[in-house]
Amino acid sequence: MKRVFAVLLCAALLAAAVPAALAAPALSFPDITDTELKRDVAVLTMLGVIDGDENGRFNPNKSLTRAQFCKMAIILLGRGAEEPMYRNRTIFPDVTSTHWARGYINMAVTGEKKFIIGNADRTFRPDDDVTNAQAVTMVMRILGYTDADAGMLWPDGYMSLAREKGLLEGLDLSDVHAPMTRAQAARLLCNMLAAQQKGGGSFLSTLGSVVDGVVVMNITGTADDSVIKTSAGDFKPAGRGMSREMIGLRGALLRDLSGRVLTFLPDRTGQVTAVAAEADASWLKTVDGARYTISPTAPAYTADEVTVYGTAFVNIAAGMSVTLYFSRSGAVEALYISTGASDKAVVAGASVTASSLLELTGGVTDYAVYKNGVKISLSDIAQYDVLTYDAAGKVLRVTDFRLTGAIESCWPNLSSPAVVTVLGKEFRVLPSAMGAFRDKKIGQIVTLLLTSDFAVAGVVAGGTLENTAVGVVTSVSGSHATVRLLNGLELTGEINAAGFHAGDFVSVYSSAAGQMTLVRLTGSNVTGTLNLETGRLGTAPLSPAVRVYERAGKGAAVQIRLSDIALKTVPASRVLFAAKDSKGAVTLLLLDDVTGDRYTYGMLQSGSQELPIFGDEPVDKEGKPIPHKNTTVTVVNSRGSVGPAITGASFATGDFGGVVLPVGSDESARVVVLTKLGTVRRSDFFTKDGKTYVTVGGETYPVSDAVECYNKAGSSWFKSLADARSFSETLTIYADRTAAEGGKIRVVVA
Repeated sequence: MKRVFAVLLCAALLAAAVPAALAAPALSFPDITDTELKRDVAVLTMLGVIDGDENGRFNPNKSLTRAQFCKMAIILLGRGAEEPMYRNRTIFPDVTSTHWARGYINMAVTGEKKFIIGNADRTFRPDDDVTNAQAVTMVMRILGYTDADAGMLWPDGYMSLAREKGLLEGLDLSDVHAPMTRAQAARLLCNMLAAQQKGGGSFLSTLGSVVDGVVVMNITGTADDSVIKTSAGDFKPAGRGMSREMIGLRGALLRDLSGRVLTFLPDRTGQVTAVAAEADASWLKTVDGARYTISPTAPAYTADEVTVYGTAFVNIAAGMSVTLYFSRSGAVEALYISTGASDKAVVAGASVTASSLLELTGGVTDYAVYKNGVKISLSDIAQYDVLTYDAAGKVLRVTDFRLTGAIESCWPNLSSPAVVTVLGKEFRVLPSAMGAFRDKKIGQIVTLLLTSDFAVAGVVAGGTLENTAVGVVTSVSGSHATVRLLNGLELTGEINAAGFHAGDFVSVYSSAAGQMTLVRLTGSNVTGTLNLETGRLGTAPLSPAVRVYERAGKGAAVQIRLSDIALKTVPASRVLFAAKDSKGAVTLLLLDDVTGDRYTYGMLQSGSQELPIFGDEPVDKEGKPIPHKNTTVTVVNSRGSVGPAITGASFATGDFGGVVLPVGSDESARVVVLTKLGTVRRSDFFTKDGKTYVTVGGETYPVSDAVECYNKAGSSWFKSLADARSFSETLTIYADRTAAEGGKIRVVVA
């Protein structure tokens, strides 16, 4: 097997007069904004095919010469080493001994492997633009097709055959005699790499070892010493590093004899990248309104791990881009969840404009802006917010995550740190932020400005900005505690004071190395009723990027959307915590059980848990200690069971209800017993704006998306409401609260 692409198309796609030394290698080009073209160029760039001009630009709309395209074809055929042997022969009078491409042109028109001929006047015209028809004809001949296969008159026969074989996909070459542009050449070459040869087998497989169906998960390290993390394992590149444009894509990995990656060719079909709006264990909604059914066991890839969707969906927030991979039947068979990992970030100044972000976005301007999972506009970005760009979903991601603490260590040094440790956690430092540490010292209190994937984009002295690290205590052991922040980051360390318990909602910072300070958040400086119609909490407006979390009892805090709340107003007693920014807008809300969605619903089962005997318990008539017992609750539904968990609530086995498990093992579960509303007919259910409702007793209730449906006759659970309605003409419905209180139908019994 030949090893090809030492320098593929370097001269073919750039002007021959430009010295190689001036064409600095690049993994991306600022004058390419089209996503598909970026990927095509990335495929060829990794092979060493494409270099920028002296200004690092690709010049996609410039044309190629016939000589340049000939050299391209010879190198693609692996015959570049033969070129010196063909320099001394004159075949065309206009290709003299001084012409740089003489050897390549002579090779292209002679021997059994020739793929082009000269003109009728016996000239070649090497510096004329190569036309669409000429380029397509050469590519088809490289794939093994001949004039006999094309038939008809030239060039119509070749163009028709190329279209039939998929070589013209994504190309408009209706003017066959027009000059081919560099952008068109990049697409044509990538189409050729993916094409089948006349005799069978893919052309790509003639260039190395091909592994199909590979997902690119992440790229770490520098371009010269990078590691490509994929679903098929970790690999080193054979030449140049891989562009981050490839992250999240599925396609064919081309490797050389030593196993290094020559290039990656993404699939053009069978995958869609979209921006998530909402996710559950068996489905995903995107911001364009599409809803995809996904099996909980479907493989889910992130930058760091391979897991399953049923585990990974909890980390999908609004504004995150996901790439869905489809089977031939159209079902989602796997997906990639973008964590927004980036090697570039911008710390916002006093104002942000689209022109100031062109370098970050690669020239793209038609992107969506999401801050903390909420869609906003550029004018809503505040000073010191951190901006990264997710090219896969065309999303500008904005975060105001700041962590305050002492610098405990750094590597390799403070002058140019790649990694800094704060609160016992190592954080990757982006190149643009390294210089900000030069005037800092070990032990100094600083505030890190972090990206959505927890890389350091900037640093300021402690006390300059408000710390925004807020989360829930997940465990406490003596003076040691673990806190899971609302954005998923987990911090563990020695805490400053006793009295904290699992489930506490806290702010986290450190005032000294090796110490984690927790501040319990039980109130706020914002008071009043939350009015969802006016978008205000008391007199304070809600920020366009307000983050809203809900918890019930001592359960976990879960991010929700304001639209998830069926109430028009939420009383002040249900607002557990609120915070606002420097402009006075509310940026964070923690609400107490306003949706009812935090419960797991089904049939309740009562049990008991015997406590240990310590010797001072009451005794029976025989003098034996009477054991203490705690009541436990288990909820059973179509997905299995949750529990048992200790509870002090009153309920009976067989009741339909819901349970919220506490974060800590020393807390009680919260239980709600559902209210039986009555019997309805299957025709009483109706759908409006994609939601299902039912009217009973003059009140209309929304039906929960996760409604549980029980078959009373068979003592079993239906898979869906549709199954229950098909089974019985009449159904009994149960709600968690009244319609006025925002209740929903949680259980349906047939």
